[in-house]
Amino acid sequence: MTRHSSSPSHLFQPLTIKSVTLRNRIGVSPMREYSSEDGVATDWYLVHLGSRAVGGASLVIVEATAVSSEGRISPGDADIWADKHIEPIARIDRFIKRHGAVPRHQPWRLDVRDSIKDQA
Repeated sequence: MTRHSSSPSHLFQPLTIKSVTLRNRIGVSPMREYSSEDGVATDWYLVHLGSRAVGGASLVIVEATAVSSEGRISPGDADIWADKHIEPIARIDRFIKRHGAVPRHQPWRLDVRDSIKDQA
């Protein structure tokens, strides 16, 4: 609130973008956690990202999520290119949704010239 207005800040007002309504205008940008094991999102992601939803953020964006094994940024990437990656990511998404936030992912694929195999 400003001293010249009696209305609350727009920050805490809902925002609708196409068919998605956010409960407020607070979002968590993707962070480079690299805490996966063999590309599988660990409980670290559930606790870290889930706590942002519990804390009131309305949009939680997961870090770069590799869409191919060749295009990973690091061995700790959260991946989504194999069946084993799906349920851990879905579990995190369900938790975030249950606490009133919207989960989104940042799909990622490095150019083959930049893959982690070339960094070894």
